[in-house]
Amino acid sequence: MLQRAASLRLSSHSLVACQSVVVAADRHGGRGAFAAHNMKSGAVVERGCVHVLAGVDGNAHESLFRWGPLDWAAASGCGAFYKCALDGRPNVAIRRDLERGQYVMEALSDIRKDEELFRVFERPPWRACFAPWCQLQERAGRGDGGAWTPYVETPGWQTPPRASF
Repeated sequence: MLQRAASLRLSSHSLVACQSVVVAADRHGGRGAFAAHNMKSGAVVERGCVHVLAGVDGNAHESLFRWGPLDWAAASGCGAFYKCALDGRPNVAIRRDLERGQYVMEALSDIRKDEELFRVFERPPWRACFAPWCQLQERAGRGDGGAWTPYVETPGWQTPPRASF
């Protein structure tokens, strides 16, 4: 039974594959996602799935993802530990399959082993849990409050288009 379970985890059918990422202490005393090895631009960094949560206010929980225009979700794997690219220069991007509840993190540039992973958060600046980040950005002279994009609903996989299962 254990041998079968191990082969299923390593198969291409696994919904979660995060062996290229480690979660470790960051320089601010928290936790972050870091590259487990060197990766080339365009590489799949992580595949995961989510649990869509009913009746949850994601504005108060920074570890939740916006999932569709009204839903919030908790990510599998290392998804909750990627940080927002406050400088506007992410090294990974996320694509979501809203219908199947799956996501792919893809390298936007070459990433070195032990490099921390940053992405653009698809969140509006009004989420209360991100207010401290907005304040940091304002103090740094960026009045836009950080590297985020408005949530845009699209069917199936969202951009960028390169990564696939």
